[in-house]
Amino acid sequence: MTDQHRIEQLLERFFDASTTRAEERELEAYFTSGRQLPDHLAPYREMFGWYASGMPDEELPDERAVISPVVLPPQREKRPRRDSIRWITWWTSAAAVAALIIGFGWHHHAERLEGMEMMFAESYVIRDGLVITGQAEVQPEIDAALLEMELLEMELEEAQYSLQNNDNGL
Repeated sequence: MTDQHRIEQLLERFFDASTTRAEERELEAYFTSGRQLPDHLAPYREMFGWYASGMPDEELPDERAVISPVVLPPQREKRPRRDSIRWITWWTSAAAVAALIIGFGWHHHAERLEGMEMMFAESYVIRDGLVITGQAEVQPEIDAALLEMELLEMELEEAQYSLQNNDNGL
């Protein structure tokens, strides 16, 4: 980076009030060095000379002097490295959390499937003389049998209740 380019960037930051004291001293040293300045930077020599001299009131720059800020050609704005690192860290963390959630979910799902396979490993249904062993075909039959068993249990409990009430009523 050339001195002039660095000075132009420092001037931009100076007018945005974002320079450090060390950077302001660098600007003062550049403008008070006595070197030949480009035309667009020459108006700043008097101002930074005044800053470097401690800014006495009697040497205030002429109020009629117009000093315009440096206008640089538009450049693609570069993100500070710190922001890029934060962005990368955030997305890496999010990806790691997503991977963990997916991994645990997959593991849980695989264990559940394995458990169901073990439960139905020896289950089968005979339809029209054919032995059917596939879980998808066997599961509805098992569900229907369980429902029928629950209904029979309810009927049995109801019969027991009515027998107890009849015995008590005699």
